[in-house]
Amino acid sequence: MSAANGSASSRQQMLDVLVLGGGVSGVSAGYHLKRGGVNFAIVERKSRLGGTWEWIKFPGIRSDSDMYTYMFPWHPWTSDQTIGDGDDIQRYVETAAAKAGIVPHVHFNTHIASLHYSSKTRCWTASTADGKTTFTARLLLVASGYYEHGKGYTPSEWRSSIGKFKGPVIHPQVWQDDVSVYKNKHVVVIGSGATAATVVPAMAKHAKHVTMLQRSPGYYAIAPRYGKLFPFLRKVIGAYAAAHVSRVIYMLLGLWFGFMCHYFPGVAKKQLLGAMKKELPSNFDFDKHCAPRYKPWDQRICLITDADWMKVIGDGNASVVTDTVASFDATGVKLGSGGHVDADVILTATGFDMIDQMPFQTGVDVRIDGKKYVPQDHYLYNSLMISDVPNMVFVMGYFKASWTLKAEHAAAHATALAQHMKAKGYTQVVPRLPPGGIKEVSPDVLEAGYVKRGMGGQPKTGPGRWSLAQNPLSDFVRLNAPWPAELKFE
Repeated sequence: MSAANGSASSRQQMLDVLVLGGGVSGVSAGYHLKRGGVNFAIVERKSRLGGTWEWIKFPGIRSDSDMYTYMFPWHPWTSDQTIGDGDDIQRYVETAAAKAGIVPHVHFNTHIASLHYSSKTRCWTASTADGKTTFTARLLLVASGYYEHGKGYTPSEWRSSIGKFKGPVIHPQVWQDDVSVYKNKHVVVIGSGATAATVVPAMAKHAKHVTMLQRSPGYYAIAPRYGKLFPFLRKVIGAYAAAHVSRVIYMLLGLWFGFMCHYFPGVAKKQLLGAMKKELPSNFDFDKHCAPRYKPWDQRICLITDADWMKVIGDGNASVVTDTVASFDATGVKLGSGGHVDADVILTATGFDMIDQMPFQTGVDVRIDGKKYVPQDHYLYNSLMISDVPNMVFVMGYFKASWTLKAEHAAAHATALAQHMKAKGYTQVVPRLPPGGIKEVSPDVLEAGYVKRGMGGQPKTGPGRWSLAQNPLSDFVRLNAPWPAELKFE
């Protein structure tokens, strides 16, 4: 198969590693595997690299963390722009892949429909839906993220009335930004999370007015689009070193803020809300619209660049309504309080659904020796493998830090694993629970709606290495330690 045109062949050569997904995680994996001399291929459903940045194109889409911790350490982000725009990030990913020589290994427009592992051959077989393309690999690296691609979440109670609305109803996860849809129109954005906080100021530039309708407020952290740290360091030590020093500083600041939110939530809350209040007009009902009912980092904290969300409210181009959706009618949204919000366009920024068979995309037929994979029959291991699932590593980024920090850990670990197996002549590796099993422990996760809805599709978690790791520093130590006893090589 050619990376350029995605043409299919009947069967691929035997691979050391097959990578599923051509986003940030897949490109990171490609770099480490290529550098480690591992025979690999990457399969990607879309026609371009980028993952999230290729799938999602709503107005204003950008990173929700700084670019210096989000960057690949082997291809530094050397722009002064601390918060990256979506298109810029996609170009950055594509440029990094091209310079690292990864693109020839990518099979574009390739949708894997089945993944079967055989203990007899000790290989994974991945096939497309039409059966025309088959890959065989010793090790599988799943790098396709944790949410369902190509669809967004809509509350079931809305479905009976949402069709009554006479205008467009759009979910940002499946929308290719088109200004003509909302130019000079009244827009209602339903939601209060990162997507809503991003699209409201972006759409307010062209809409007649944007109303953000939220059930309850969330925490917003204000950050400059162009920071001062990197430009200063670049003048002193050069762009390459400045990017790496910035990466370390921003990572440590993020860990420190997470520590404050966990152990001193009152202090963190006061700091976040104080910064927000200072940017909003004095007549804005702050307590009603900006005082969350939960502690900081119980749900994801949304990043606001240059206080743009506050500015469009202060300018009168946007407003906030805190209420519930009772139903929809031809002209807008009926509220639980009895009120009504008029709209020409409705944007349902209500989140997404997690995949229902972590770490594999929903709908893919996954079997081990003919037995269907059921996540709840297994335990998470080191946050990148799963008990009793042989020859498989996956990437799930951090909830409270940049995704790429974990993607790099996972890619390096998978490469080391493939090299170790080849050097020692092993053909299978699988995490095994200790005799007598382990005690199930609830994972320390966000209380976000998509997480709560998706827990039934996740492997179980336990203590120690069987927990959901969320600290890049402890992960670095743990994943660079000697191969632990729970990993059984054969």
